[in-house]
Amino acid sequence: MDFYLRLESSLRRLPGTRAVGMADSIPPGGWSQSFRYSDLVVQGRPRTPPGTGGTVVGRKVTPDYFRALSIPIIRGRNFADQDRTGVEREVILSRLLAERVFPGEDPIGRRLLPGANVSPPGAIVVGVVRQREKQRTY
Repeated sequence: MDFYLRLESSLRRLPGTRAVGMADSIPPGGWSQSFRYSDLVVQGRPRTPPGTGGTVVGRKVTPDYFRALSIPIIRGRNFADQDRTGVEREVILSRLLAERVFPGEDPIGRRLLPGANVSPPGAIVVGVVRQREKQRTY
């Protein structure tokens, strides 16, 4: 981890650098942290029936990841450097996942509990991002 923090810091100091985003996998593939939608556990709600949904893809990213890829935060906040050392895990959801999991509700501050997709002590939703539009080739 220390290596990546030093690398990120060094890259930020390069002339002309506006954002440095790092992830544990490359979008759109690299589904090392994928899980079944039915394994998503939301505090205060019954478990989703097994076999419901499809696959949810997660990845660990640095605070500037969304900015580096021009993916706007449309609700809540981005990750912050302080989030790296906190006891609480923070998550940012895609707009589509947020609408599916929290239809008609504000997902910010909602807690995802330990389950197949979240390790203890759980995670709190801090933001929602708009999906990056697909690049068109002409």
